[in-house]
Amino acid sequence: MKNPIFMNSNLANQYFNNQLSESDELAFEQQLHHDMIKNRYEKLLQKEGLYVPKEPILKVVHRRFHPALKVAAILIVVSLAGWHVWKGCMPSKMSNFDVIAAQYLVEAAEIPQTRMGVTPQKEQNWAAFKQAYAAKEYGKAILLIQAIEPKDQDEYYYFGLCYLYQLDSEPVIAIQHLNTALKLGKKEAAWYLTLAHLKRGDKTAAKEVLQQFLALDLEWKRSEAEILLKNL
Repeated sequence: MKNPIFMNSNLANQYFNNQLSESDELAFEQQLHHDMIKNRYEKLLQKEGLYVPKEPILKVVHRRFHPALKVAAILIVVSLAGWHVWKGCMPSKMSNFDVIAAQYLVEAAEIPQTRMGVTPQKEQNWAAFKQAYAAKEYGKAILLIQAIEPKDQDEYYYFGLCYLYQLDSEPVIAIQHLNTALKLGKKEAAWYLTLAHLKRGDKTAAKEVLQQFLALDLEWKRSEAEILLKNL
């Protein structure tokens, strides 16, 4: 059954011509993103023989596109083969700070070998995620960890790290997940949140989070953080 959003040509025309309200436009883009990703991620999980939730939990960053790019986005959703074209339309922010961040991201963060208090189904998906993460297949790892519900601080932490390590991804998505992990009590997330802000080119935000990280009772990465703060 087709989603009603694609059957409403008037809504699509309003979207192309920037006539929708901010909330309606965001809802439209969320539906596009949902339909594009859902098919890809469900196929991957089925191939791996893993549990497929009824609906994936998607975090979407809202952007205002030029009308011509909006048309291209619709066509890409209709044809999932155009996935890389869609990503090519997303602007990336590069700066000297991105180079600094890359120096600290050479080595991927380690994943705990065991965890307590998780269901067998959740642990099965976590095991598959760890395998993809260890192989640095971050696109696949993102799809696998997306299936884990409910998410705790560790899931959000590594969810953010995958977006941070993935070379062609938007750091703002990593920031979103790492922020959630930090709020849930994952102190280490503050270090990588600093690097995500640097990768995005936001020196001010990076310094604020780095100072927050140094105020925590952690010795992990402290010397590196102190050096980095002096250099910013």
